[in-house]
Amino acid sequence: PPPPFPPAELAPRLQPAQPSAGGASARKSDPMEVEAAAPASTSPACGGGAAAASPGGGGGLAVSVQAAGRASAEGGGCPDPAPSPRARVKRQGSLDGLLPTSPPSKPLSSRGDASALALPSACGGASQLEPAIRALLGQSPSLAHEVYSRLPPLQKLGLLRVLVDGACDSPHTAKAVDEAMARRRGVLEREEEAEKEKRRETRTLRDEARHALREQLAEQREAAGEEGEQLLPAEVSEVAVSLEVQKRQEALACGGQVEVLSREALQQAESDLAIELELQAANGIDSDGRDFSAADLEGIVARRDLIKHRRDTFGPARDAAQEGLRAAASSGDAAVMEAALEAARAAALEGDCDEDGIGPGGRWVAAETRDVYTALHEMHKYRDERVAEGRRQLELSQTIVRTAPLGRDRYGRRHWLVQPLEEPRDQPHVWCEPRSSELVGGIVEPPREASRAADGGESRPCGKRDWQHFVGESACAALAASLDERGERESHLRASLERTLRSRQLQRLAASG
Repeated sequence: PPPPFPPAELAPRLQPAQPSAGGASARKSDPMEVEAAAPASTSPACGGGAAAASPGGGGGLAVSVQAAGRASAEGGGCPDPAPSPRARVKRQGSLDGLLPTSPPSKPLSSRGDASALALPSACGGASQLEPAIRALLGQSPSLAHEVYSRLPPLQKLGLLRVLVDGACDSPHTAKAVDEAMARRRGVLEREEEAEKEKRRETRTLRDEARHALREQLAEQREAAGEEGEQLLPAEVSEVAVSLEVQKRQEALACGGQVEVLSREALQQAESDLAIELELQAANGIDSDGRDFSAADLEGIVARRDLIKHRRDTFGPARDAAQEGLRAAASSGDAAVMEAALEAARAAALEGDCDEDGIGPGGRWVAAETRDVYTALHEMHKYRDERVAEGRRQLELSQTIVRTAPLGRDRYGRRHWLVQPLEEPRDQPHVWCEPRSSELVGGIVEPPREASRAADGGESRPCGKRDWQHFVGESACAALAASLDERGERESHLRASLERTLRSRQLQRLAASG
């Protein structure tokens, strides 16, 4: 036999059956419920009937009802089942008890708001639902598709609202909502733990910098003696700690501890080294008075010639490289920064003391080179943070269980972010409700229509009683720019649109990364 009508998922939306002939009273249930058809009998003698509701072709709703079987007088012992909704319509000509009349006695499992069950006037309300139910249940099941296809949109919307509310009350929906909320809590907990770890790292870095500065201050006091100790600060200041932290972050950006040299200091270091190498090559002895070997002497001469060549001929190349470094540091383009660093290496604006003998020891860089390394490090760090945020947004987008409007404009029209089933799904789709006299808080004047964007975005404004559809980031950005930030409603709507577009960009960055 076909499944019972209505399905079990819609049971909370239905009125209890009338008391049976034996006098047993039906269970108390939701006041908004409508009467259910009698279920199939468990006894062969009772020949119970059944009914089913299923989606019809072309968006229709097929309603198939079989009249409940009645026990014959000869069979006896089996009372008549409660009348089905269709039978009630035919016998009584009344829909009393079939329509929602008041909020439910308990909230839905998937939503905590009992008022959400009331049919809004935008969906036609009870005045639209009553003729829809009368038309469907008052005709033969074979005509259900045709009857439903002729219903006005508001009546179809009212029926859809009842079915959706019933589906939201099902155990499967409650389980799916609980699972989605558990995943959402997990994402938020991981984000909170990452923020705590980031704060701990910042605190640790400052503590290490403060400890190092205190050790340096103690050594300075010990070397200065009693008279010089009065000139030294009593404690390390927070400004000094911040400068030390900045210095360590710059060293991290440059790949390790480096010595920063100005252009003048670099030229002076190269001149001093050239003179020292010239003396060693001329005398042939080292600082301890020992003679250089032929191979050592050849290496000293080669280094002397290289340093003289850099000092005397690299001036124009270094000027151009420094200009390129300054421009790259503020460009915000990683490719430009990498090219500027290559030019700086070719112009000998960074090096290593173990290879060229410049600086106090270890790696050294020019000040402009240091600035570009720092800017490039900050750019990569910012991009990694955006990718992580985009992944978090992707995870959170998969835990959404209810769509809420983005906000209202000055006319009281709500805007919705609803993605279509067809392509393109990678672009945002914002829908704007039509104007209506039932909208609350809007002013009475013709709505503005956003124009088609030049870079592929599209807005589809229609008449005052039609929905508006904005497709693509450019069209949605134009819609956000057309809103007035001075108004309470439109400022909130604009912020929601900008937040949505930013989230889309982060999700796309995370997907590509």
